[in-house]
Amino acid sequence: MARASENFAEMVRDVLQQLGLSQEKLAHELGASFATINRWENAMTFPSKLARSQFRSVL
Repeated sequence: MARASENFAEMVRDVLQQLGLSQEKLAHELGASFATINRWENAMTFPSKLARSQFRSVL
C-alpha cells in the first residue's frame, strides 16, 4: 500500500501542476478539505475508492 500511496501522491502533484490548481481549489472541487488534499499529496494517507473516483473525475 505504501507504493500505491506514493503513486497517488505523484498523481495529485501532477494534476495540481497541470491544471494550475491550489490544494484548496482542488479540495473545493472534490468536496474535500485542504488538509485531506495535503495528506494525499504528501503520501500521508491514501484516499478511499470513492475519493479516488471523484479525483479521477476532475481529470
